[in-house]
Amino acid sequence: MINTDADALSRNLAQEREQLRRSATPLLNTQCQHHYSSHQIIWQNEGVCLRAFIPERPRHKRPLVLCYALVNRPWILDLAPGSSLIEALVTQGFSVYLIDWGQPERCQRFRGLEHYVDQIMHACIQAAASHADNPRVNLAGICQGGVFSLCYASIHPELVNRLVTLVTPVDFHAADFTLSQLYRGVDIQQLVSAYGNIPGPLVTQVFSGLQPMRLGQLKHLTTAPRLVEKPDSVAQYMLMERWLNDCPDLAGRALQQFVELFFQHNRLLDGKFDSGNFKVDMSRLAAPVLNIYGKHDHLVPPNASRALEQICKRGHYQSLEIGAGHIGTLMGNKALKSVPAAIQDWLQETDQSEP
Repeated sequence: MINTDADALSRNLAQEREQLRRSATPLLNTQCQHHYSSHQIIWQNEGVCLRAFIPERPRHKRPLVLCYALVNRPWILDLAPGSSLIEALVTQGFSVYLIDWGQPERCQRFRGLEHYVDQIMHACIQAAASHADNPRVNLAGICQGGVFSLCYASIHPELVNRLVTLVTPVDFHAADFTLSQLYRGVDIQQLVSAYGNIPGPLVTQVFSGLQPMRLGQLKHLTTAPRLVEKPDSVAQYMLMERWLNDCPDLAGRALQQFVELFFQHNRLLDGKFDSGNFKVDMSRLAAPVLNIYGKHDHLVPPNASRALEQICKRGHYQSLEIGAGHIGTLMGNKALKSVPAAIQDWLQETDQSEP
């Protein structure tokens, strides 16, 4: 029941104003700039680069290639010391290679999925294999990058030893997949014709619109007291806000293909599909798969991700549910305690069997 007493409302508003004022001070005085942990760039072309994070004493023979989505910056996987999936994997002795898709230029609006998956991604995986001196890689795909990784592993099964998918959509017509429902109502061809490359800020608005209250005013009101109580969390909060509001532009043709193939026609579950020169046959997927998803993921709901079992060979699928949301599954406290260990257990089976 809402208290409508004028004096009580006035006191509550005064408390809220004071919390906002106290939280604003450290925010205004904190310099926030993301920096990747120690690494080197071993390959780059057309604005895309491959970042190599190599431990001092590698304990795993195969390189682990991370493929993130096009719609966000990949540095969420290496946000800050202690909040980094990459850091946790490197600590376990993995040689980690991160595909950084960069920002498409206007002249690259006609890049299609075949260009991203079968040319750029292929070149990155070959570069990682060469750098690690190993003919096959372990591949981990995140969100949209998980869809790319499934497609790539079916196109080039000879190069992928094992596959990890994280918060990856497969059944795009799952009943609670709100983002897919939004995209199904969009005339994507007209949108691409109007913009060419789709502006990053427009993509940010779409994500915010999925939960407007929770991701809008409510988030800011509940964040204020937390920042006052835990001033050490200010820098990480600002990094997260910078990341959330820094979506890169999306190459028009690739987005149109992705929306039409998956959001609108749910072709990944069909197993065999093509769009122009992008031809995929999921029956060629030979790599065993570990599927990691978030129990409370509002962006890629569990039902959309668990459907992956339907397109994997029998006995080649395992899953891990994390009690977190979309981003929490990648870098939350619960995830960083369980996800790197699960990946290590999953991958070291074949590492140990190698001569």
